[in-house]
Amino acid sequence: MSKKLISWVSIGMVVFSTLAFAQDMSANEKKVAEFFKKAIKDSRNIDLNPLARQTEIKDIYEITVDKRIQGYTNLEGSFILSGDLINPKNLENLTSKREEELNRVDIKAYH
Repeated sequence: MSKKLISWVSIGMVVFSTLAFAQDMSANEKKVAEFFKKAIKDSRNIDLNPLARQTEIKDIYEITVDKRIQGYTNLEGSFILSGDLINPKNLENLTSKREEELNRVDIKAYH
């Protein structure tokens, strides 16, 4: 398989997985994503397509753009927290763990 074809297949997979994930967002997650999109558009005049996902912390949502975690916020969007989310019980870096999940590549998809 040529490198050019592999690149196009990779791009297609990213777009497809992003669209599939966007369709699976709950109403609250869509609300959070729209808040973030508007906030960035208003403050920086940048048009993004963020995704939001409920974290394991009640009422805290992860915001991602292009498989990169941008930060965390609540449903009302009254703050955006930038940085790593750490579980104090075992010091597990939940942000790093999630970024690994977001960037995991299924090698079998290339065969």
